[in-house]
Amino acid sequence: MKHENVYQLFDRRAEELPDHPALARAGAGVTYRELRERTNRLANFLIASGVEKGSVVAVLTRDTAQAITAVVAVLKAGGVFVPLDPDIPERRLRTMIEEVTPGWFVVDSEFLHVTLPTHQNGRPKARVLLLDGGREGAADAA
Repeated sequence: MKHENVYQLFDRRAEELPDHPALARAGAGVTYRELRERTNRLANFLIASGVEKGSVVAVLTRDTAQAITAVVAVLKAGGVFVPLDPDIPERRLRTMIEEVTPGWFVVDSEFLHVTLPTHQNGRPKARVLLLDGGREGAADAA
């Protein structure tokens, strides 16, 4: 029995039903084709930024569609995603970040102040890819 990764199952579904809704959003849905294009674009951006098999990538966004896009993209890039909850207290977020020490963050710009320590546990500052465009590295996923 062949086992498929989550992103492989997603890609297969996108091939089978490209014009069917993959995500429902207020005002507009996202088709499997659109979501696949977004995840591929972000995965390629992550790979070009140095994400490789086993790289730890923290995802922090309030937007569900962006979160799903980021998680699938991280998996496609070979990384390990760490979902961070934007609704927990900032102090707890910082503690989680210190414990996990991700090499990359995929975030909305509103969270830059949380994800930009100069060093983490003696390691250089992590790379930050912004989902909503902005100063660091634009990774337009939504």
